[in-house]
Amino acid sequence: MQADSTPVARRRVGAVAIAVLILAAGTAWVALRDRSPGAAAGIAAFAAGHMVEAEGVFADRVESGAAGVTDWLYLGRIQRRAGRYVDAAASLRTAADLAPSDDDVRRELGWLFLDLDRPGTAAVQFRQAVEIDASEPDNWIGLIHALRAAGDPAADEWLARAPEEARTRMAAGTDDDAGR
Repeated sequence: MQADSTPVARRRVGAVAIAVLILAAGTAWVALRDRSPGAAAGIAAFAAGHMVEAEGVFADRVESGAAGVTDWLYLGRIQRRAGRYVDAAASLRTAADLAPSDDDVRRELGWLFLDLDRPGTAAVQFRQAVEIDASEPDNWIGLIHALRAAGDPAADEWLARAPEEARTRMAAGTDDDAGR
């Protein structure tokens, strides 16, 4: 018996191939964006302000080989806040290698470059974050801060285009610790 090579059969095979690719991509995203209980415990400690505990969780996960992009992101965030910029850069570079299209990673890199007094480079990272997720106010806030720090007059244009929440927070001055 011959294989069916009709256009309908070819479309079905194509549809199945696309479905398999989508499933594989989704599985890879979940693996990279690891939210296992270990990572969740670190995130909870971070949110509670327990930086030593949070860093310990993420460092243990890195050491054990269980770290995903979330672990590297939070580790870099903790290191940056502690002023350990070389360590933060290494952690965030790993996070960016794992998930180059993650707006949280791009935004954190932007804050690192602002801390290093490199606002032009920070703006590049924040602009990427906005391109990835234009609905996230923190991406816009970071970009506008970086553009202003660089003396770029385009900051006002970006502010005018920003989501209402970003404009409101910036006008109220409640954006100082956005992502920081």
